[in-house]
Formats: sequence, C-alpha cells, structure tokens
Amino acid sequence: MLTKIQDLLFILTTLPDANAVSLYDRLAARYDRFHRRWLMRAGEESLAALRGSLAAELRPGMHVLDAGCGTGALARWIADMEPGARLTLVDLAPAMLERARTVPGRHVRADLLALPFADGGFEIVICAWALETTGDPERALAELHRVLAPGGLLCLCFCTAPQSPGSRLRSLPLRFSVARFFNGTFLHLGFPERLATRSLRRLVSRRGLASFVCWRKPPEQGSLIA
Repeated sequence: MLTKIQDLLFILTTLPDANAVSLYDRLAARYDRFHRRWLMRAGEESLAALRGSLAAELRPGMHVLDAGCGTGALARWIADMEPGARLTLVDLAPAMLERARTVPGRHVRADLLALPFADGGFEIVICAWALETTGDPERALAELHRVLAPGGLLCLCFCTAPQSPGSRLRSLPLRFSVARFFNGTFLHLGFPERLATRSLRRLVSRRGLASFVCWRKPPEQGSLIA
C-alpha cells in the first residue's frame, strides 16, 4: 500500500516533460511497477502473443534486437527462454539502459529513429511499448525494417486508440495518464499499413487499447511499402 501511495504522489507531483529521455530517466526506478499495471489493464494479451511468437522462433545463435528495451524485462525473458540468443538491447534513456545491464548481451544507447546498425543485421527485431513514445512511429518502423534480415521476424507491441465511442470514453483517464506522464500516443488500429499484409499477423486486445503485430520480412530484400 505504501508503494502505491508513493507512486501516486510521484505522478501527482511530476510535471509533464517534452523531453522523453529525461522523463524516462526519472521513471526508471518505478517503471516496472507502472508497466505491470498497464499490462493488467490493457496489454496482457498483446504481451502473451509476443512471447508466444518468440518462443516458437528463438534458436541458439540468433541475433535479436530489443529496440526500446526499457529496464530489460522482455530481454531478460528472452535470455531465460533461449540463453544462446545473441541479444542487443537499445534504449535512449541512460537510467533505463542501466537497469537492463544485468541482461547478457550488447547494450547500446541509441535513438529508434536512427539505429546505429548495418542493414539486415538481426534475425529477430522486437519493439514493445516504445514506438508510441518516439514522436515519429513511421520513421522508427522504417529503421526497424532496415536492420531486420531478409526472412527475419518483426514483433511489435504498442498502444492503440479504441474505435467505439464507449471504449474511448471509458478509457479516457487511462489514455490521458499514458499521454501526460509517459509521453505515449495511442496509434490507430490499422498501424502499420506499410507492411505487406500477406505476411502480417495482428492481435488487438479486447479493450482495443493495445495491439500486437508480427511480420515476416520477405526472403528477398524488399521495400517497406506493401
């Protein structure tokens, strides 16, 4: 109970910050607790779908990129699931990346809008709950596509705006909190349209507030445009 009260006081006394890096640096110590609450309210189905896809795909020696790794919770799960995976963790907030240091792998401070990696360097690229914080999700998507190897798997989890008026009204306080205190936007349910639909799978949570997208890059190096 005391922890919940402290977290509430932290939110109430924290002013919005247009600088996402400093915002997430301040959030780092509490982020996992906040994120668990988000998952319970909206994102559990999307995360379960993501983990299921990864469990079926991971193999020893695979190069895996966790773009926007945060505190490393998902990367830690991957390392436990497949210790032989060759993980690269990327985040722009130093305090978040520091909390992921215990995860085995390469740790890189970088912007999702300009990833410092060669084309096609990763067989699996993951971006969970980070696209909506970049300010330019389409550009971030293009970067994720660029570093994904032909035949590789792209897995995304992101916040989405519900369609029905009732769902929009009921979720308004939660969406306001995510936007104000976590610099997150709610992407439309069709995002991303630019990926070829023939190899795309999508799951939208029952509340419509979170989506999972899984996409296989064609074996030939192709354009992002479908």
